[in-house]
Amino acid sequence: MSLSKILGFYPDNLQIYEQALLHKSSSVETDDGKWLNNERLEFLGDGILDAAVDDIVYKRYPNKREGFLTNTRSKIVQRETMNKVAVQLGLDQMVVYSTKINSHNNHMYGNALEALIGAIYLDQGYDVCYKFIRDVMIEKYEMKVTPDIAAPIMAKAAMYHGVRRLPVKKPALSARRPEAHATAKRTAM
Repeated sequence: MSLSKILGFYPDNLQIYEQALLHKSSSVETDDGKWLNNERLEFLGDGILDAAVDDIVYKRYPNKREGFLTNTRSKIVQRETMNKVAVQLGLDQMVVYSTKINSHNNHMYGNALEALIGAIYLDQGYDVCYKFIRDVMIEKYEMKVTPDIAAPIMAKAAMYHGVRRLPVKKPALSARRPEAHATAKRTAM
């Protein structure tokens, strides 16, 4: 799969995306002696990801408390989820790393996804980056293609915060006493 198909747009600065996919085990030294890899972009992408996911979760669950929102966000941005989404996007086929390291025992693909988010931010700005996180990562991969990610997130968050659905008894309204119902409505306001 091509990078533009993953991103949903054509990058303006391809070099920054190449850097986002360059693991530190394969760092490249520049002419001025600096080492290029994806760590700084990962740092930036992590911050952008948190801000965007906070906004998305806040808007998606308008009646939930802070603890639920925090727990939901942490389940979405946790390493295992990021790795899974990165592999589903095809980043495991694009990350450049030394064959000396074992790619199955670390979080290099999730880290590369965060670096990719940092690259999108620098290349296209926050709005395009937000759209990528919302439409590609959360909507397409986490919530639709892999309900095994979304369902446990919501179930664990609900269990953690003691949220459970209980049957609600509806009050019986008497046809003979409409004034009692009207009084109850007024005092509730």
